[in-house]
Amino acid sequence: MHDLIAVAEWVWLEVGVDPGTCLEQALLRVGPPALRLLTQSVGRAAIAASGFLAGKSFAEAIGRRQWDLFVHALVVPTPEQRASSVVSEALLVAGEQRLAAARECLNYDASAVVDLLDAAQWWAANRGTDVMCRLRELLEVVSRDSLERLVGDQGDEVSAPLRTALLVLDGHGLPLRREL
Repeated sequence: MHDLIAVAEWVWLEVGVDPGTCLEQALLRVGPPALRLLTQSVGRAAIAASGFLAGKSFAEAIGRRQWDLFVHALVVPTPEQRASSVVSEALLVAGEQRLAAARECLNYDASAVVDLLDAAQWWAANRGTDVMCRLRELLEVVSRDSLERLVGDQGDEVSAPLRTALLVLDGHGLPLRREL
């Protein structure tokens, strides 16, 4: 079961296909006794399977509530890139809407920084794309005080990415981390 969740996440991240329907069918084939054992166990896969079976979207179940929004917002062309690009006006408008939605999300929920950093690390690790300028721009939406407060309030799993956000804001690079 743990491998099934990991593979579904990999397909979602690497191929861009939402595995929700196929995952639901696979989980239901396992049968109620095995599902009960899985959802009563501890660990990332158990939490994801429980959330997914309880009606959360796949992204929410695996703990990536805003990841999709941020993964697209990080690569919206900058004004300099637009001048030399053949990107259509419709794509530029859609990109600006994603960027605005990402800013709004960060403005209202500083803890979304965790998903933002995860998306930035995905671009760097899996696509070799430098998104540092856009990452810094988006991080500037969140007040430094909010980030520092969240670091003190959260457990190690959440506070590490928040500390990374503070380092990025201070001009340091983004450490590469890959977890599935």
